Amino acid sequence: MIRRNIYKWHRKLSIVALVPVLLWTLSGVMHPLMSNFKPELAKKFLIPKPLNTAQVQLDLDSVLTQNNIESFQNFRFVNYDNQLYYQLRIEGNHELMYFHAQTGAFLPNGDQLYAKQLAYTFAGENAGEVKDISVVTSFDHEYVEISRLLPAYRIAFNRADGLIVFVDTSSDRLGSATNDLRITFQKIFKWAHSWEFLNVSVPLRISVMIFFAITALLASISGVLVYGVMWENIKKSRGTATRKWHRNLGLLMSFALLMFACSAIAHMLPKYNEFDRSKFNNHQTYQSENIDFSVLEALSDSTIAVTNLSLAEFNGETYLQRFEKKGRKVEKRYFNINTKKELENGDQAYAVFLANTYGNHTTKEVVSVNPIFKFEHEYGFINKLLPVQKVQYKGTGNERLYVETATGRLGAKIEDSAAFSGFLFAYFHKYHFLDFMGKVTRDSIMSFFALGNFLVAFLGLIMLLKKPKAKKRAIKEKKNVVYN
Repeated sequence: MIRRNIYKWHRKLSIVALVPVLLWTLSGVMHPLMSNFKPELAKKFLIPKPLNTAQVQLDLDSVLTQNNIESFQNFRFVNYDNQLYYQLRIEGNHELMYFHAQTGAFLPNGDQLYAKQLAYTFAGENAGEVKDISVVTSFDHEYVEISRLLPAYRIAFNRADGLIVFVDTSSDRLGSATNDLRITFQKIFKWAHSWEFLNVSVPLRISVMIFFAITALLASISGVLVYGVMWENIKKSRGTATRKWHRNLGLLMSFALLMFACSAIAHMLPKYNEFDRSKFNNHQTYQSENIDFSVLEALSDSTIAVTNLSLAEFNGETYLQRFEKKGRKVEKRYFNINTKKELENGDQAYAVFLANTYGNHTTKEVVSVNPIFKFEHEYGFINKLLPVQKVQYKGTGNERLYVETATGRLGAKIEDSAAFSGFLFAYFHKYHFLDFMGKVTRDSIMSFFALGNFLVAFLGLIMLLKKPKAKKRAIKEKKNVVYN
């Protein structure tokens, strides 16, 4: 009786989970292949270089006065066409504004021009003619969530592969690069694996996916139990070749399906409370008449390799943020614009302020502040921002925030539970425990198990379709026996 009930439940659960498993496993095979469709780029990031201070002839206040700018949110320097420009963020304006550092002249359409220059820097000078430039303010099938950076410029090139490069002009970063083939695969993957056709309600989509993932998990467990508990019966069974392949392959692939399903459920649960990182920023508004510091003075020491300047306001004070190249790293120093004195451990102080603001914490809760210079462990490459400061808090969940003090952006907000689900997803869904074998080998193994589980489900589908025919045949044979 127990054996029969387990088998019945396995069959019922498998029928419910069949289509979702077919979609997930087939798209799972596709996902590692998508990395092979990435466009080849000349560069993926820019290394900060010391400013040519000789090109800075006008102070910031002079530029503001000359161009009748009463307020702004921040500034920095950019190199466009081998000339230094002040890049200003103005409140309510998506496009950044550019002013020549020698003459103060406004550069018309400067943000698009600079975006185009960045795109060629990343894609290469021989990337082809630019076909279209536009601003994107949300993620879609071309510019997916993992790109993180918003708003961004979308630069489409007029070439056979349909190259598109996304850049962030406020930080000189590459958001993403894609092409027609990769976009097609992304559409299919997001439809079949992430079920974006249910995005009318994100909680609904997540709930439905979790339901089917749990069903697939239970179907897998019951299948293993059936094979174990009914071992003697199975050995004696004269089942069809399809049934035998389904059993044997299912047992071989069951552990992989358990890993995929458990890690998927763990990955989806935190998404109920997922936050939009692009909404976390420290954009303060500064009145031009209150600017009481000299950019020229900050750049006057020729022994210091200054890569940029900016402003940071926290704890009731405004600081000039000076970026100095020290070897391969860039250090940040903070000078009070009123007293001109340097703030000791300024970058840590600013990081704590940002983390307190974004996480609704107090300084008393801070356990530690540590710089992070590379992607590893819970702060993986999907978080995009580096370098960042990790601000660790005490209390329930041991929350930690990773903040980028150069831009005031939030890189990640993680608690123990989220870290655990991230670990499960990285190691049991994306097989990062095989990183030591290299990406190609790891992806090949992952695709092998995804394909194996697809075949198990497909064989189950064949069995399901054959059963009504077999039943009809048996009834017909029975009738023939009776009449004869």
